[in-house]
Amino acid sequence: MKAKFVGAFSQLITLIGALLVSNNVIAEPAPASPSVEPPAGYKWEMVEALTDNFNGNTLDSNKWYDYHPVWSGRYPSRFKKGNAFVQDGVLFLRSTSQIDTPLADPESRVWVDAAAVVSKEKLAEPGWYYETSMKASDTAMSSSFWFRIGKYSEIDVIEHIGRATKGNVDATKSFLYEANTHVYGEQSGASIPESYKMATRGRDEFHRYGLWWKDANNLWFYHNGVKVFEIQPSVAFKEKLHMIFDTETLASQWVGYPTIESLKDDSRNAMKVDWVKTWKLVPGEPEPPVSAEHSIPGKIEAELFSNQSGIQVESTLDSGGGDNIGYIENGDVAEYKVNVAQAGKYKLSFRVASATNGGNLVIKTNSSTLASLAVPGTGAWQNWQTIEQEVTLAKGVQTLSLDFTGGSGYLFNLNWLSAELLESNTGTAYKTHAIPGLIQAESYDNGGEGVGYSDSNTSNLGGQYRNDGVDIGNAADIGGGQFVGWVEAGEWLQYTISNVTQGHYDVNLRLAAAGTSDKSVSLNIDGNTLGSVNFKATDGWQNWQTQTLKNVYISGESNQQLRVHMETGALNLNWIEFVPVTNVSVDQCNNTQQCRNEFGSQATDCLNSQSATSICMCGTSQCL
Repeated sequence: MKAKFVGAFSQLITLIGALLVSNNVIAEPAPASPSVEPPAGYKWEMVEALTDNFNGNTLDSNKWYDYHPVWSGRYPSRFKKGNAFVQDGVLFLRSTSQIDTPLADPESRVWVDAAAVVSKEKLAEPGWYYETSMKASDTAMSSSFWFRIGKYSEIDVIEHIGRATKGNVDATKSFLYEANTHVYGEQSGASIPESYKMATRGRDEFHRYGLWWKDANNLWFYHNGVKVFEIQPSVAFKEKLHMIFDTETLASQWVGYPTIESLKDDSRNAMKVDWVKTWKLVPGEPEPPVSAEHSIPGKIEAELFSNQSGIQVESTLDSGGGDNIGYIENGDVAEYKVNVAQAGKYKLSFRVASATNGGNLVIKTNSSTLASLAVPGTGAWQNWQTIEQEVTLAKGVQTLSLDFTGGSGYLFNLNWLSAELLESNTGTAYKTHAIPGLIQAESYDNGGEGVGYSDSNTSNLGGQYRNDGVDIGNAADIGGGQFVGWVEAGEWLQYTISNVTQGHYDVNLRLAAAGTSDKSVSLNIDGNTLGSVNFKATDGWQNWQTQTLKNVYISGESNQQLRVHMETGALNLNWIEFVPVTNVSVDQCNNTQQCRNEFGSQATDCLNSQSATSICMCGTSQCL
């Protein structure tokens, strides 16, 4: 008996969970700021009186009426007190039927009980940005977010018919984001509408609808954070207005009347609002998340990036609270400055959630790709799951980059990432190396794949000198010896330098490649980027040329780890040589990274100054 009860209960919970996900009751959390960049010298500040996450199960009576205080509704519907309510963190505006059988004349009497929620204060004004996350009802009622109760102006941010019942209207109407402006009373002017076709129906999922009331003559409208159209009202909209959510029997002569069946079905008859937010512009500079140099091993909150492109920060419902990054689309990037305490193999864990099919997370350090990890769909934007990927990290300060790829639309959210050391780099130097000095390419560190080198295949394709995965051949170069070849983009070699003399160096690389295409090799030492050598192929696998990375600065610590990254494939490397640069003033630097190595990580300006807040002159050339 107990087993049957437990099984039935488990099935019930699963069913409830499926219904919640399918109805998208849990929507994308509200962003921390608008997707609109503030004008120079300003920042966005929240307006609390017109902001609500609708948490809990009670509508905030200090902010909202649960009815319309001056209008009874659009005939044959009327607003009914009690049809608007908060439940489980969502505002419901429910439309219900007073009758059980259809009327011969639907306009003969009031037969639909509609819902309205109106702000108690008349605060909305030009210059502010307003945004809501809402899902339309699955009925022929309108689901609307708008502003009125002034003397002459009305702004309809969104009026959406969830399921039209007349003819084939629903086939197009259900995808339309429709806005409008009207002029009444003491002013006169034409109504000006505008619309945008969405990728999904308004009844299928939560959509974000935004209005930047830019000024009295310009209204900018946004869908899911992207501007989709503008309206210039026929008269200047200067007055303050109330914020309104409601349902109506709107334009029934064109879209049809709601069916009694749909109005009696509580899974279809409610417009749902997950949140509404309002921001105003105030003097000041935007305040990006405070990022720091993150320690690895350790945990990194995703919003504490050092740089990003395309993403937004929002509140999270994951355990522990706080924020996550979201609204991630194909091509977006998040970067983190990290300090890896010990070279070796790490397990990277990522806390992700996705209401779509997810996407891919490409992991890079200092622009070199380490791995690509598939991010699955989890059923909802706040259904969190941890995924893992093993990578090999070099020791030292470096930029950990997460590149997001996938299909169209939003891909997934990221709450945090963590790094756990699985295996320290116990590799030893194959030979003793020193700077200044010459390092033979084939004398990379012991330790094997992921420690002394990274190679895309497990065998030595050249069959010479050493018996592991690096491909080594015999060099027909001055001095003979061996070279590393058959390389592919993303491979690397590591060399432990036991004796390093501090100073400025030219780095010579002996290279060859067939053809004339562009090639690139980059170098870093203890995670600090030295630079890249970009060159044309030498028109022959044994046609050796010396390419030089000029004037790099290296600190004097011993046992530093040099990594040579193959940014492109199909090239041969014979040796690397560090040659001291003589007669170089301490304020002459080759590139930004070198200047920062010498003057500090905050160096940003091209000035002839030896300070921690400015960058050195690059001789007579322009700073890079």
